[in-house]
Amino acid sequence: MTEKQEEEQSQKEQIRVSRARKRHYQSSTEENTMPEVTMENETVVNENINTKSEDACSTLMQAKKIVKDHSIFSAVPSLVPIPLLDSAVAMAVQLRMLKKLGDLYGVAFSKQKVKTIIASLIGGLGTGALAGSLVKTVPVVGMAVGVISMAVSFGAITYAIGIVFVNHFETGGTFLDFDLEKGKEAVKSSLSS
Repeated sequence: MTEKQEEEQSQKEQIRVSRARKRHYQSSTEENTMPEVTMENETVVNENINTKSEDACSTLMQAKKIVKDHSIFSAVPSLVPIPLLDSAVAMAVQLRMLKKLGDLYGVAFSKQKVKTIIASLIGGLGTGALAGSLVKTVPVVGMAVGVISMAVSFGAITYAIGIVFVNHFETGGTFLDFDLEKGKEAVKSSLSS
């Protein structure tokens, strides 16, 4: 082969590689609108893909931190000595957690809708939380037992609800399309494990 033939062969090979990259990075509907992919553009595309996956990972880490922090904080209402008021305060913590998660994922928040969801999820857990709250009416021993049992219960329930919603939001869900029956099962299985 002569130098000219080698040069032509090299140019044909570069065009073939460039076309292959172009097809790889664009769908058939975008074929006419996307610029030709060169080595410089390929680096930019790879950086954009890496940034998107890092953002998704960062969002998930932030969501788990929100759930963890609110689970710990939800133990505080157990110190409220008035039965049932502790449950209302814990629900407010859960409401705040879901508001923050919604904001993180860009999901519209409706206070009334979310209150209904939380009440439905907790209501499906039985009377254990109610009994723990009412045991505080027993002098001295009841208060100690109630505080400990409610701190653990509130923390576990808040964590379970948070994780269920993180998973729901990660799949593109919203508060409006949340399936209560699946949510109740997920919370129960999270609490039993």
